[in-house]
Amino acid sequence: MEDTPLSAAAADSPKDCIGSGPGKVPGAVAIGCAGGKLAVRCFGVADVATQRPMAADTVGWLASNTKAIACALVLSYVEEGKLALDEPISRHLPEWRGSGVPTLRQCMSHTSGLPFFPGMPIDRRPVQLLARMGAAAELVSAPGEKYLYSNWGIDVAAACVEVVAGMPWEVLLKERILDPLDMRDATFHPTPEQCGRMAKGYVLSDDRPAQETTVDQLQYPYSLHGRYPEAGGGLFGTPMDMVKFFAMVAGGGVGLNGRRVLEAETVALWFEKQTPDCVAERYSFGAQVSEDGRMMSHGGAWSTWGCAYRGSGIARVFFVQRAGGESKGYERFKALVDRDAETSFSPTAKL
Repeated sequence: MEDTPLSAAAADSPKDCIGSGPGKVPGAVAIGCAGGKLAVRCFGVADVATQRPMAADTVGWLASNTKAIACALVLSYVEEGKLALDEPISRHLPEWRGSGVPTLRQCMSHTSGLPFFPGMPIDRRPVQLLARMGAAAELVSAPGEKYLYSNWGIDVAAACVEVVAGMPWEVLLKERILDPLDMRDATFHPTPEQCGRMAKGYVLSDDRPAQETTVDQLQYPYSLHGRYPEAGGGLFGTPMDMVKFFAMVAGGGVGLNGRRVLEAETVALWFEKQTPDCVAERYSFGAQVSEDGRMMSHGGAWSTWGCAYRGSGIARVFFVQRAGGESKGYERFKALVDRDAETSFSPTAKL
């Protein structure tokens, strides 16, 4: 891919917010994609202690960006007719009984009635066990009645894939989505080499330097036996992996390498509100959608975020392992990067 700069005007201004001092962002990567071309900007460091610079192949926790990626796998089985969006999941998960059984669409759009998760860490149980636990749990609301953000619902959708395919869902994800899109570092189990490229997580505050922290939703070490792929937030990957995924959505199901992984009609549904009329939240399949239906997007618990513009080939990714805290410097930095990206990668802009 050809790298081109983002807007030259005020190109250095985000750097004022980068560093290890109070309120500063240790490091981040911003990538835009348009017309098959990429523009990559790397800021600061992935590790304050070693001063290892942020790069397009820096590995990080993608967190809830996993949801849309997992839903791509589910949608591939919907295309084949092996799953149906509006059938009750009890067709594939017989432990779900009774009249109040959610559909696959509801599981992927946070209207299943399931709460967020049965308990941390999120990688402690396989999806089939999570599906059985969900069947025995008391739903917060009737399916389709309310929006409640739920990793659990995405896991149940992944469990349905396992039933119809007869294989672990993470193996199918790699075969159908990750490998065809050349998302080479996207994984639930980072290798020692990938861990060596991993960005540290930091809590930011305006009155003290960034404080290193760990992912409290996962088990350590990442090589631990008994860590399971979690469809709502377990993936690791790089900024380049993320932009390849969102570029596929922006490209109507075709990746930057020309490989088609989903049909254009399926991807078009991604930009439509899948939550019912009685629900205000505009959520689709593991992703939010804009009011005008032109953009789908999602973020993760550590502030990493991506979006795709409908039918434009334009995608944007903001990769930063910020674990939380209050920081005016971070907000200013994000606003400056957003301004540059909006200038260079809007649905009407050209490289």
